[in-house]
Amino acid sequence: MEFGKSGTGTIYFDYPDDPADSETFTWTLSGTTLTLITTDDPDETGTYKVERLTSSELVLSMSESGTDDGVAWEYYDRNTFKKLK
Repeated sequence: MEFGKSGTGTIYFDYPDDPADSETFTWTLSGTTLTLITTDDPDETGTYKVERLTSSELVLSMSESGTDDGVAWEYYDRNTFKKLK
């Protein structure tokens, strides 16, 4: 993931069949809430909680819950990113 200062960024995927695959997004930060909106599909939005932000590390988490056909589900994800440059 690469965040630009202008509110844009790029997610780089590492798929074996297309290692150069990537997706661009716009981002906004309000308090500890980071919102990413995919450039190609504005309906594809991700909202994350910023757990930690330093000059060299970013920790994001997200959680969702709901029901499908009467079955309750929960999803939680936490990712740590380290600055490479």
